[in-house]
Amino acid sequence: MKELSPALQQFDSTSKTKVLLIIGDSDKRVSPRAGYYLYRKLKKQGLDITCKDYKGQGHRIGKVDLYFDY
Repeated sequence: MKELSPALQQFDSTSKTKVLLIIGDSDKRVSPRAGYYLYRKLKKQGLDITCKDYKGQGHRIGKVDLYFDY
């Protein structure tokens, strides 16, 4: 699993692609801690990344009104 984890991969810091990372703080499939780690890693590398976290949401952001937020 570690070999496939995006948090442990190398990223091209010259990339111009914007990244949106969406984290549910109650996610049981992907630890929110891992998401925040990935966010900090990519931000440190200079990528244009935004992180949105949603309280009380799991892996699937289930509230319709939150869809419009991201």
